[in-house]
Amino acid sequence: MSKQIFQYSTIGAGVLSIMLLVPMLSGCGQDRPGIRYGADEPGGDTIQIHDPKNRDIRMAALMGLLGGEDLKKAKRAAINMGKLGHYAEPHLETMKGMSEHPDPEVREAINQAIKDIEADIAKQQAGGGEAE
Repeated sequence: MSKQIFQYSTIGAGVLSIMLLVPMLSGCGQDRPGIRYGADEPGGDTIQIHDPKNRDIRMAALMGLLGGEDLKKAKRAAINMGKLGHYAEPHLETMKGMSEHPDPEVREAINQAIKDIEADIAKQQAGGGEAE
């Protein structure tokens, strides 16, 4: 029995070594272009999604998802628009036009986002908001 265990262990270690070493030695994925995440220092292809100058791009993408056919993405987009607060004011009228969405979950998310945006706008006008 112990001889069989030793054989299977050796075979398993060999297969595992091949599975790990071959991709590492071949440089798996190092020459692929694209965005790299996880680097300590952002490189040229890195997109800082929380940077204020990228906020308009993010809001345009969210509004595209909000008007799309995928209901889960539309709901998440509405929630995220609400989280943007007063920054989403340029899209507020468009969102109000979508407030009668046929799906009840998306409709609820849109109406909550509208309330959140309007509340943050009122807070900003009252002087209680944070400056950028």
